[in-house]
Amino acid sequence: MERLIDKEVDSFVDDIERAITKQIDAAARAVRNNANINAAIDSEPITEVYQDAWKNAALTITGKVYNAIDASRKEFTDEQYTSWEDNVDAYLAQKGGEQIRLIDNYTKKWVRATVTSATQQAVELGLGTDDIALLMRDRWGELSRSRALRIAETEMNAAANYRAMEAATAAGMTRKFWITASDQRVRPDPRKKPRAGDANHRVLDGEERPIGEAFSNGLMRPSETGGPPGEVINCRCQMGFLP
Repeated sequence: MERLIDKEVDSFVDDIERAITKQIDAAARAVRNNANINAAIDSEPITEVYQDAWKNAALTITGKVYNAIDASRKEFTDEQYTSWEDNVDAYLAQKGGEQIRLIDNYTKKWVRATVTSATQQAVELGLGTDDIALLMRDRWGELSRSRALRIAETEMNAAANYRAMEAATAAGMTRKFWITASDQRVRPDPRKKPRAGDANHRVLDGEERPIGEAFSNGLMRPSETGGPPGEVINCRCQMGFLP
């Protein structure tokens, strides 16, 4: 799945960066007009991009995994695809709104903190609200790509693992096992100072469970939506399946 996920991430990261930048631009206009900043940050740009990308990734992964489990299997039917599509729509209706709120809340928190620090700088330099808005926009430009990439990697891996398990179940698999990316970035990163409570995915590598049971870290799958941030943000782990 790695190559396919990478393609989905590359596509999503550009879209999510543009969507959040629209929100930052709206917040900058609110600063110039002395308007309510939170009210100016509309969820619509994020909602549209998030739902389209998540659904596309989830359905693409479903078909690939379903057919890869048995190379002799015929292509999935239109009825199966419609069923998968309905399932993804229902999942997004249940879980997607909360993820979008989390993204929005982070953006609002960042804007508030940035406006505060930019205002302090503007006062020291004798600048006005237009300058505060420009300072905020400049600082977002420095952060935007890394923020968008973190969201894209996390959400596309969540979509991939969610639908991979659904497809494996539909194909008759009964067991799953955890697969890490097997590099230094796997948490805990050996290059960083360890902290109490850090997630440890290295010890999960190869852990096998019945497909309907949680892994030892409490997650049903890597990058499970709603899981603890330390377990899911930027997680690149995936799963393998057994009959």
